[in-house]
Parts: sequence; structure tokens; C-alpha cells
Amino acid sequence: LTLVDFKLEFGRDVNGKLLVADEISGDTIRVIDVDGRHLDKEVFRKGGSVEDLILAYSTLARRLGINVGF
Repeated sequence: LTLVDFKLEFGRDVNGKLLVADEISGDTIRVIDVDGRHLDKEVFRKGGSVEDLILAYSTLARRLGINVGF
């Protein structure tokens, strides 16, 4: 897997402490496999179906060792 890029949002709490205020998911990262396939939201942006997106996200989760239950 190649991590192409990712986004994070930052904020401050009431005491001014810097916080990371975002998730890390297929919506906030771009990941490409060895065959050049996106395993992120880019699948949907490029016209893929919801089913294609679910397959990409579940493949990414499995490759990262996360059991998503299907």
C-alpha cells in the first residue's frame, strides 16, 4: 500500500491546547495498492458505485488487519 496523502483538521480546546480533530478513514486519506487501484473515496469520486466504494474500504481494512465483519 502507498499512502498518497491525507488531511487532518486541528483545533484548540478551551485551554488553548492544540488538538487533532479529525478521523483517519478512507474519506480522509488516499491509498493506492501495488496495482494502482485506489482503496479510498477516490473510487466514488471517479464514478464508482457505492458497492465499489464498500469493496475498496473493506479491502483497505482487511489489508490493515481490521476485521469489518463481512
